[in-house]
Amino acid sequence: YSTLEALASATPVVATAVGGMAVQLDGYATLTPRRDAAAMAEAFLAIATDPERARTQARRGCDHVRRVWSRRKAFEDLATTLAAVVAARRDAEARQTT
Repeated sequence: YSTLEALASATPVVATAVGGMAVQLDGYATLTPRRDAAAMAEAFLAIATDPERARTQARRGCDHVRRVWSRRKAFEDLATTLAAVVAARRDAEARQTT
């Protein structure tokens, strides 16, 4: 969640376009290809050379995070996921004993 926390404070974010980051940050952060150090460096240089554009993107990201994310929601989502994992494990164990 550190990228979301950065956006919540209107800080420009550069991240690798993989997994959840690619989904959650698309349009709100600068996403670079996996294992592409040159692209990552270029993204940081773009922030340094055009800070106003970076601030605008970061403010848009901040608005997005404040609309769709909260600590409460994160913990509720985690509890739901953990309950599903426990239920699946119980089901698997029950099938093994029958």
